Amino acid sequence: MNEQLSRPELASRRAALQDRLAVMIKEIRSNLETGKNQEYTEVSEQVRDLGDAATADVLIDARIFDIQRDVEELKDIRKALRRMEEGSYGWCIDCGEPIALARLRAQPAAARCLPCQSRHEREYGAPDSPRRI
Repeated sequence: MNEQLSRPELASRRAALQDRLAVMIKEIRSNLETGKNQEYTEVSEQVRDLGDAATADVLIDARIFDIQRDVEELKDIRKALRRMEEGSYGWCIDCGEPIALARLRAQPAAARCLPCQSRHEREYGAPDSPRRI
């Protein structure tokens, strides 16, 4: 365990992750249901020409992007909880150094220290940005 993470601090991070996990599951389910039942039907009923169809596609693509982003966050949370079980939570997955406690408080699912996360985003793009080729 990362020396800066006391048992109470680790328990606090676990609770934050579990709370966020519950919120994300509820949000994803809601987005899927809303998207399936309401938005698509409303948008498809309003399509009258190619311009309307393009607008409908953009709205649907935005909904899909939101759901994909939420699913990625859900995966990150589950990975962080798994690292807690394994005893590797709080250690950078790239360099093996401790992740700053302030970073873990702000981003409980953080898997990398700030320098490694910055390097990762420069090389592969930010989590919500298109991948660089």
